[in-house]
Amino acid sequence: MPRLKIRSLLSPVLMIAVILSLLWMPSPLLAAGSSNITAVYGKSLPYDQWYQTDKAHMAALLQKYKGNSRPLIKILVTEWYEITAELGAALGECYREPVRQYLVYDAPTSGRIHVLSLARYYREKVLSDLLAGTYPTRGYPDRWSSTPAGIPSSVSNGFSPASQPPDFGVNDVVAVVNDFDLPPSTLRGLAFYILPFNLTGYAGSSHTRFLPGCEESIYLSASINKESPPLAVTIAHELGHYIHYQYIGTYERDPVKWRSFLNLIGEDDFQGSSNRFEDNTEEHFAEYFRMVYGSAASRGFRFRTTAPNPLYRPDLFYGFKRIVDGLVSQSHPSYYDVNNMRISVIDYRGRAVSIPVGVRSEQINTIVTTSPLLRFSSSVILNPEDPFNPLVTCFRFDPKAVLVDHATPKVDQGYISCSIRLPKPGIYTLFVGETDGSKDILNSMSFKIIYTGNI
Repeated sequence: MPRLKIRSLLSPVLMIAVILSLLWMPSPLLAAGSSNITAVYGKSLPYDQWYQTDKAHMAALLQKYKGNSRPLIKILVTEWYEITAELGAALGECYREPVRQYLVYDAPTSGRIHVLSLARYYREKVLSDLLAGTYPTRGYPDRWSSTPAGIPSSVSNGFSPASQPPDFGVNDVVAVVNDFDLPPSTLRGLAFYILPFNLTGYAGSSHTRFLPGCEESIYLSASINKESPPLAVTIAHELGHYIHYQYIGTYERDPVKWRSFLNLIGEDDFQGSSNRFEDNTEEHFAEYFRMVYGSAASRGFRFRTTAPNPLYRPDLFYGFKRIVDGLVSQSHPSYYDVNNMRISVIDYRGRAVSIPVGVRSEQINTIVTTSPLLRFSSSVILNPEDPFNPLVTCFRFDPKAVLVDHATPKVDQGYISCSIRLPKPGIYTLFVGETDGSKDILNSMSFKIIYTGNI
């Protein structure tokens, strides 16, 4: 088996067999979501109550089975499948805009996704400890702190409870977003989450991993209309971040495109995240987008950076519009459709299940399996003029990277599928990317695989 190197690795009890086997098809309806969760406890609980119940349950389990890991592993695997089934269903309960194909999650659904993802993540960490021969002592993830699971927080002070639910909903977000004069395909796959809690100190935040596909998301704080700026301003600004995330990337990756914006606003150097908001180049870009593409409501709030305001300079206004229009028109969607990827496994009951996986922290980014065989599949969005050679590799790190299997699937009518076999129980990492014909895997995204063996 050839040795591969990894390069450009950057920072996605119910009727399980039925629910996980269904394709994830978000609803086109503006239906209100439910805040209740039924997994594990056999009764429907509000997500905040379910979180507290699960936290206490896990503490009791770890105490009861200390020194007797095998039955604990069986319980954790069973519960992981129940939780993941409900999380997969919740991730499908969103509004998909029929023309522009972006997604919007209402506040109750976002709350469910957040706590289910934390519960899933905790069981994965405990299982990893047990398989490594270490009895777990780690604590249950805090609902309000930034963790590697759940809704991501871009700030160290995380989240805070909201005094009341947000007074805006899916219809309000859709109305604001559809007011932007952008080609329909520009926002395809972008996800908006209306949060039932506050992003502490922020009205909204955007998130990306700079992968070759649209995996960006925007999170809207519950208190957005009680703090400045209001909803229209926040969405317009965060969409500006989405545009440079998706169509430019980092300064290191594409300094030429960033240089065209810097030249427009008369600045010599790119100012990164270590600089204050008013001087940050990415914040300059987001504020320019708000002023140039936003509605009257979006523009009505004060301009917040040290760059010159494009509303008072037609050369800057139309110059920025030419930059963004050029980025969007010259960019073609390509590579993996990161909102439509699945990993199929055999569950603890011996049933084949197909699980929707994603690269964002609130999605299912780890798979627990009791069988050595798994199958990765994805739809791909290709520009016919661009070469694309998909590559899927699986490594075990103990502690050095050891390649255990790989596949070079063919693209068939915009779809790829391949099988991977795991040699023995343990922890693996599945890398999905492309190859240029060498031994490197490029532009890779990764998924953790926990293979417990028979339970």
